[in-house]
Amino acid sequence: MLGDVLTSTIIAQQLKITFPESEVHYLLSSRTEAVVKNYPAIDQFIKVTKQEFNSLPAVFSLSRKRNLYE
Repeated sequence: MLGDVLTSTIIAQQLKITFPESEVHYLLSSRTEAVVKNYPAIDQFIKVTKQEFNSLPAVFSLSRKRNLYE
């Protein structure tokens, strides 16, 4: 899991380099929050429970409830 988190931060950084005006949101669990919470390439963190994280429909439902995306 930690390796996935570190790999995904590289992707976030590359997105910011390629699209400097972009806003990068990062879905994370409380277990990984400390690793990425101060990472400058990520604009917003969305903390989810393990159950939400493991359910794609729950993730989309959560984002709609928070009015994050259309």
